[in-house]
Order: sequence, then C-alpha cells, then structure tokens
Amino acid sequence: MANISSFFPSGGGGAAIGDFAIKPIAAKANTYVDTNGFTWLKTGVLETTVSLYPDAPLTRAGSEIAGWSSHFNGGYSTYGIEYDTLNNVGIIRSASSYPGLNSTVDTIDVDSNGLPDATFTNATFTAAGSLYQTPPLYDGTDDWIAMYDGTASASTGPRYGNYTIGNTLAANDIVFKKATGGTYNAYTTTDTGKVSLSGYTARAAADWSGANSESGHLISSIGITDDHFYVGVQAYDSSYQANSYGRYYYALNTTYIQQSFTIKFNKSDGTFDEVLLDKLPINDSGSDKVFLYDASQPYTGTNKKVEHINSDGTLELDFIITKSSYANGFLIPPFYSDHNSNFYVFDSNNTHSPGTIDKYDQARGFATPLYSRALTEDTSRTQTGSGPIGPHQTSEMSGEPIYMRVL
Repeated sequence: MANISSFFPSGGGGAAIGDFAIKPIAAKANTYVDTNGFTWLKTGVLETTVSLYPDAPLTRAGSEIAGWSSHFNGGYSTYGIEYDTLNNVGIIRSASSYPGLNSTVDTIDVDSNGLPDATFTNATFTAAGSLYQTPPLYDGTDDWIAMYDGTASASTGPRYGNYTIGNTLAANDIVFKKATGGTYNAYTTTDTGKVSLSGYTARAAADWSGANSESGHLISSIGITDDHFYVGVQAYDSSYQANSYGRYYYALNTTYIQQSFTIKFNKSDGTFDEVLLDKLPINDSGSDKVFLYDASQPYTGTNKKVEHINSDGTLELDFIITKSSYANGFLIPPFYSDHNSNFYVFDSNNTHSPGTIDKYDQARGFATPLYSRALTEDTSRTQTGSGPIGPHQTSEMSGEPIYMRVL
C-alpha cells in the first residue's frame, strides 16, 4: 500500500527548484536548509522579496493594507476604480444617481510608503472629467488616453452612453493618443502615433446561455501592452431597450448584461485581433503587461481568478483574489494596478461602503495549501481512498506541512 512519502519524497538529493517534499526535521519552520544546502519554503508562506529566490515559482501574496469605516463621497454609488498613470493616482468613479455619472470623483490617498491609507479626497473636476473619459494608461513606455472618435470631452469619452440599439461598433469608435502632460481631466495629447480601432463586428450568441446575440455593448475597463489594446466591454441584447445615461445605470445590474468580454486590437494599426470571453482587463500601470479578471458571472462570487498576461499574450501567472459578493456589478471593476504593478482590490459589498483595501504583490512560493488529495487541514488525517483504505492525507494542522524547494 502506498504511503504519503510515495507522493512527496522527503529526500533532497535530486530535488529541483519548485519540487515539493515533506520535511519533518524542519519542525514547521517557514524555511529550512537541508544537508545539500537546498533552501525549502513551507507552502502557504510567500516571500515578497522576489530576489531572494530568483528561480522559484512566481505568484501573488494578498494582504489587507487598510480599512475604512464610513461611506466616502456621501455614500454615492460607485461605478469603478481606475489609475492615472501619468500622475500615479487612483481614481474612484461615483455619483448620486445615474444621470450624474460625471458629478463625483474621489482620488485615493496614500501614506508615506505610497500605499492606499483608506482615506479619499473629493476632487472637483469640470464636466470633462466624467466617467465617460479614461485617465492615461501606461504600456511600459508611453501613457495613452482612449477617446471616442479622437476627441476628449465629457460627451465623447470612450464610455459615452449615447449608443443606439444596434450599434455594436462602440469599440471601433475609440482612438488612442499619447498623453504628453497635464493632470486629471486636463491632459495634453499628441496626434503623432495615434491609433484608431477598427474591424470588430457583433458576436452571435454572445450571452452565457447562448440564447441571444449581441445588440450593443458598453465600454468598461481598458488595458494596454506593447502589442495590443485590450478593450473590456459589457454586452447586452435587444431585449434591453436602454439608451443614453440610463443604460449605464441599469447595466450595473447583472440582469441586463448578457456577457462581459475583452476585445483585443493590434496596437500597430488598431485592427481587430480576437475576443477573450468572460474576462475584463485591468491595466498593469507599472509594466508592459496586462491583468485579465474573471468576469464569467460579472462581479458575483467571492473568489475570482486574475491572470497576469505578458505583452505577447502569454500567461505569466495567475492568482486568486478574494472579495465580497455583489448583488449588482460595476461598469468598471473595483480593482486597479499601481505604478509598481501591485494589484489592489477594493473589497466591500459596494465600494463606497465600509470595507478593506487588499494588496496583491509579487511573491515567491506556493500560495494554495490544499493542492493535492494528499494534503488537508483536517487534523483527523482521513484516508484518501473510499473507506478505510489508501494513504492518510497529510495534515498541515498536525505538523506535517509540505515544503517547496526555492533555492
């Protein structure tokens, strides 16, 4: 009969970096150096100084860094969070009611370490600072602003609500220009190197059930890499006859959104590339990568996967974020990445309410403790087979943690 050592050998002689093993002699310490000089890190422990273990698997460590206890901005509804990469400031979009989407904007205050401190400053901007516009987005080299038809104004931002039913080409109307200076809602841009999007057509059977086709879509979040523009959209069908501002308000209720997805456009000439279903982009404000957030059931559920995508479209890593479960969604996801590529989650049941700010920064190690049938947190150490057969599961709680070789 096989025992647990068959699955997780305790020896270290031939172990490669990233291999797992049981290390009873480590006595549950976070790190252990064996007789071969190999360094082992206990699973569930993450090292955020990634240079210590340069070849170990990369992941993201989540931690609560701040919590706020009262409503900000008068308790107005929140429509999402973005990041101004030109000025390195987070922006909260909110309003008292759907016709006033441009009425309230808060910036996210930070402490001496540059981390959000759970306080917010209400910013009084002109109408040009409305929800319809986006702040500059960094691609690792330049800052870009997305504009509807190439003009920056309140009524012509990429999220402008005046798309009639049947207009499925909203993403094609976006022009990207490089930002050359300025502050929020008063940026300067250049026409040199501007890119106009084109080539996207409506998707048939666009909803999760496959019953309806896309009649139109709302622009959500946007991400940029060296090679592509990632335009997140929330699609609806003809059964929802919304128009102008109202669509933005009601679209926050998942009843009216049939599917969220991301449209990729080639950055060289703006032509359509592909559709990524059930994902929305979060711009990586510190590199040429992009985050893709799981939007398979928009914004409901407490655990969601986030993928960190390289500029060529390949997966660098993925990680799980934890958040509150929302009855209704957000036009823009309540997450952002700062200029250090840290990923932040505003975690409340509607982010203007009391809640926390969680930070997910790069780390080395293995974040998920329950990665095998041979591992459990149950101190009873039940056997893995059906009935009293098979090897006992290894219990983290009873002093048998698994280790990963990291150096």
